[in-house]
Amino acid sequence: MSVRQLLQRIRNISEASSDGGYSISEDEQSESENDFPDTEESQHDYVSDDEDENILNVRRGQKRQRFLSDSESEQNIENSVTARDGTVWYRIKEESVVGRPPFSFREVSGPTVYVKRNIMSGKIKSAFSVIIDHTIIDTIKKCTEAKALRVLGTEWDLPTPKLYAFIG
Repeated sequence: MSVRQLLQRIRNISEASSDGGYSISEDEQSESENDFPDTEESQHDYVSDDEDENILNVRRGQKRQRFLSDSESEQNIENSVTARDGTVWYRIKEESVVGRPPFSFREVSGPTVYVKRNIMSGKIKSAFSVIIDHTIIDTIKKCTEAKALRVLGTEWDLPTPKLYAFIG
């Protein structure tokens, strides 16, 4: 079925079958027959100069939307931009945010409070323990013992103080 035949079928829908929306007269219907180009290359919005109504094609291939004009809707049409794919973008004014203020990240240079509190001056081990804590040391110990069991075939026990001595 061609595009013209589909459009003709849509135009011939009886009022009883319609959704009860805005009806158009015969004069407007004959004028609207010229609104659709024969090819589908047209992707532009169509806005009539009629003061009673504005006609807007939101996307190519969609049924036209009709709405009564008022100052707000005319302003919205003026603040709209249509993309190449037919998507209509509306410019909105930036307003103040209601509620919680936006999050602003304040970065302070230097070490964090946690590091300042837990590193003792002159103690390298305290600085090391901030990065590599006891949980990581226990994981290293378990993995080392498991590898020794696979390679040697016997259980091997690695004491934690020996691991710390090996690390430095």
